[in-house]
Amino acid sequence: MMNLTTDENKGHYHPTGYVHPNAKPLKSCLSNSNLSSMNRTMTEPNLSGMTKMRRNISFHRVEIREYERAVGVHPVSSGCHSLTLGWEYNPELTVLDFELYEEDRMKRSKGYKVSAVPDIERGRLLRYEADATKEELQEAKREIRVTRDQRRRTNQLLQHKQREKLEESLQSAKRKIRRFVTGTSKEKEEEKLWRNAEESLKKYLSREDASVSSSSGSIPSMCESLENVKNETEESTTAASNTELSSSLPAEDPSGGDDWEFSYAAETSLNGA
Repeated sequence: MMNLTTDENKGHYHPTGYVHPNAKPLKSCLSNSNLSSMNRTMTEPNLSGMTKMRRNISFHRVEIREYERAVGVHPVSSGCHSLTLGWEYNPELTVLDFELYEEDRMKRSKGYKVSAVPDIERGRLLRYEADATKEELQEAKREIRVTRDQRRRTNQLLQHKQREKLEESLQSAKRKIRRFVTGTSKEKEEEKLWRNAEESLKKYLSREDASVSSSSGSIPSMCESLENVKNETEESTTAASNTELSSSLPAEDPSGGDDWEFSYAAETSLNGA
């Protein structure tokens, strides 16, 4: 069913919601302040309720779980032993009151500085309380040394790269300043460098040729000296053999006979008899 409105002046009927072309716009009965407050109420959450909820949050106890000590491989630890936590833990929890725990913690934290565990004490804890074997400790020491060496080499490499970059920057700045002062371009400077390199190569090759020629000229003289040494060695060997042979023969008899002939004749006669 359609609702109709009557135009009093002309007696025409119009459907509800009809707006005359010459009609003025209607004004809202709500002010701007009321509208803004209404929008803020609809969009913003209830902060007082949230604040009240935060104040109701509280803790009543602290549960402490104790894990086992294990052999660590941290390279920053001083000495050769490193402590860490293992995966095993004590299933029985230590329960403390939260307020008492906080009071005790605040008392201990005032003016208290945690000191590092010495290396000897860490080794004792690992051997007698963590039941670590000698092989496990030796393997952990080896891994610690390897990791330390890797970090040291990495730091040295980074420092070397930084120095190289700095040197390259300085050399580039020097070249730019020299080109600016002398008025030479980059292409001319490259041509000059190539010419210097070619001249250096020619000088090097000429020195090599001179050294090869001098060494080839000295080869015959070296061969002659070696031949002379060989002949002298052979002559000295021959003289020594003759001297040994003459010393092995018996001396001559002053009476004119030879002792070796007499002894040979006497031996022959005895054998014949």
